[in-house]
Amino acid sequence: MNFGEVPLGETSVDTLVISNDPSSARNIQGSLADPEGPFSILSSMDPFPLAPGQSHEIIIEFAPDSIQLFSVPYSIAHDANYPSSPISVWLIGRGVKGKTISVNDPTAVTRLVRRFESLPNRFSKLTTLHLTLSEAEVVSLTAYDNDGRVVDRILDQKLEAGEHQVIWEPTNLPSGIYYLRLQTPVGMKTISVYGEH
Repeated sequence: MNFGEVPLGETSVDTLVISNDPSSARNIQGSLADPEGPFSILSSMDPFPLAPGQSHEIIIEFAPDSIQLFSVPYSIAHDANYPSSPISVWLIGRGVKGKTISVNDPTAVTRLVRRFESLPNRFSKLTTLHLTLSEAEVVSLTAYDNDGRVVDRILDQKLEAGEHQVIWEPTNLPSGIYYLRLQTPVGMKTISVYGEH
């Protein structure tokens, strides 16, 4: 899985699909581990069953923290007879110089964004996003579903330093996990919430 070139402070998201052959005579059980390096799993890490013909999507994010080529094996364990377990997939991506982030300051986003959380984290109609900035900055806030698709662009504006509260009241979305990504000129932060609609 090749994420290509990604500037520092930005991310790339792709989906890995695991399938059980329709001609298979049995269900299989798969399990995931955290990948190494600047790769992370955005979808659920829970073990997953696959009946014959079923598929499971794994959403993987690449967020490089240095200018270099990253190439790491990622293993997916399963109890199928063939192929042997685990299955290995190579995660590849190259971090390149961005326009707005200092290569020598990888903790810039942590210093800028003092707080970013959703209360309640599990909600039925709306949730309040609490955001604290150490200085005035232009930020954007985007919601993604469990398949990595953009479902809502919540915010895109300059905020003053200090505490902010943003009400997110999604409509016409099914129940499930959603990922809220806060993008700043020096990097991003992502949190997950569960909406019951």
